[in-house]
Amino acid sequence: MNLALDVLDREFEHRWQMSRYRGRRHYLASKGLPVYQLIRYADDYVVLVKGTRAQAEAVMAEVPAILGRMGLENSPAKTRLTRIDEGFTFLGLRVQRRPA
Repeated sequence: MNLALDVLDREFEHRWQMSRYRGRRHYLASKGLPVYQLIRYADDYVVLVKGTRAQAEAVMAEVPAILGRMGLENSPAKTRLTRIDEGFTFLGLRVQRRPA
């Protein structure tokens, strides 16, 4: 599975590298564009998006096409969109933003 999902890693790594240039993420956010990054462990992954819900949905809609190149698809039971304030469980760990 790690080999098959390498295509997902490469796609998101390329996009992340493009946004790593000095001030690029800030520039994208200031123009109202989403900034996002993939976090993956084995066959589980999370895409973190800084942007609007519609932008997160657009990024989420791109993933099936990327996975489709390898004949893979998302599990509808495990796929969902949530705000970091609501939190989610990833690899048995609860991830949620809490006020300091």
